[in-house]
Amino acid sequence: MDGITLMIVDNSEEFRLALDSALSDAYSIYHCSNGRQALEEALKRKPDVMILDLMLTELDGVTLLHEIRNAGLRPMVLVVTRFFNDYVLESAQELGIGYIIRKPCDPSAVSQRVRDLSKRLNPKLVKPCNSSLYVAEQIKRLQFSPRHKGFEYLKEAAIIMYQQPDISITKELYPTIGSKYGCSAQQVERSIRCAINFAWSQNAGTAWAELSLPAPGGNASRPSNGTLISRLADDLRKKLAEEA
Repeated sequence: MDGITLMIVDNSEEFRLALDSALSDAYSIYHCSNGRQALEEALKRKPDVMILDLMLTELDGVTLLHEIRNAGLRPMVLVVTRFFNDYVLESAQELGIGYIIRKPCDPSAVSQRVRDLSKRLNPKLVKPCNSSLYVAEQIKRLQFSPRHKGFEYLKEAAIIMYQQPDISITKELYPTIGSKYGCSAQQVERSIRCAINFAWSQNAGTAWAELSLPAPGGNASRPSNGTLISRLADDLRKKLAEEA
């Protein structure tokens, strides 16, 4: 349930704090003590879940939910209320209220019900890292020009080395790329070397240091094809591990 945003909307500070204590391990929590404040926060925070007392000052709970839905928000809602009649039940169906608990109620029971309701939420979609786009962006940061054939060959080489860390650069990697692009292994090696020379001359500064490579303009010579390919592959490996 990591990353789920919860809003607790209730005029009782004691009740809000008790719920916060019970749920703070799994939710990002925001408190509101009246309906007007809750509407402003909901539009800003876009909560996934709301614990809502219908009897609020400034803006009642039912009106609040109408306003939220009109804004295109559809949080999972658990209502806690002393006010319970046919109108509340009709509003629950119309506004998509997931559960209603009568007050007075035990905060621990409410928190457990929130956890149960949260399981109905679709997992938040995290856009996976696109390996090809990521490596291309890193290469651009080093001032490589996409117009050079070596740019595409270098990107391909880094991805292959990420997938096959022990691959031989001269005997396997260059021939594999050459076969894909209809050229020789020697042309692949030469194109990558020329692209590195061009990028090195542009003085990309800190971008090279972030890949543990000597920065252009220093005393160290430019990195070899193999060194740069290896560093890009390691960087991609680190990036994907962070998102796993």
